[in-house]
Amino acid sequence: MFLYEMLPGESLEDIAQRFDTTMEKILKANGLADSSLIQAGTVMCIPGQPELTFFPFPVDLNLAALRVVDGLLYVLYTDRPFYTPGQPVYMMFIKTNISPRLIRLTYPSSQRFDLIVLQGNRKIWSWSRDRVFLPVVAVAELAPGQSQIYCTVWDQSANNPNEFELGPGLFSLQAINKAAELDDAKIELRLRLELPEEPPEPGPGVPRNYLGNSGFEQWLDQEHLSIWTG
Repeated sequence: MFLYEMLPGESLEDIAQRFDTTMEKILKANGLADSSLIQAGTVMCIPGQPELTFFPFPVDLNLAALRVVDGLLYVLYTDRPFYTPGQPVYMMFIKTNISPRLIRLTYPSSQRFDLIVLQGNRKIWSWSRDRVFLPVVAVAELAPGQSQIYCTVWDQSANNPNEFELGPGLFSLQAINKAAELDDAKIELRLRLELPEEPPEPGPGVPRNYLGNSGFEQWLDQEHLSIWTG
């Protein structure tokens, strides 16, 4: 079983066909008698195996945060430690059972995790905001060595009610597992937003040592050069 978010214009029948299941099985997996609660933005449980999702960058643990919580290894990773404004932030949250026993996790809704961006004490963005989660209790099992992986991309847009925007400097990414047994245990990764550097302007009296024309030359006609700065 895995999570899927319904897209605008998509129907439950479309989703069932895409994942080779039936609408009845999807409703049963989510504890629903009918599809009236399902709408665009609804995060639901889909029976079966998910489509393979590959993170577009190699995982470098030097850029990751790690934490052990009740036999589970949390790994929170992004594709780089610093970003420029508007640059996509690729996020991956991995939860692995490193204990010798089967771990059962109870979720009070179809939400399994959350990702939150903070700058200081200001919440800038959260993955769960504006998403709809079904009020169905479910139990997920992780055998020893088994993992659950969640990937998403943040475009640096803010979605907080106070309209706080991400500014230059340090900010933090938090990942939270929503299982009742884990009591919202979180892991945090520190990142940085950097403004692009502007080329320095030459000081007074400093001769220019670069070409003033991006085309290298300007010609009055086919034989006479009009400008050459060097």
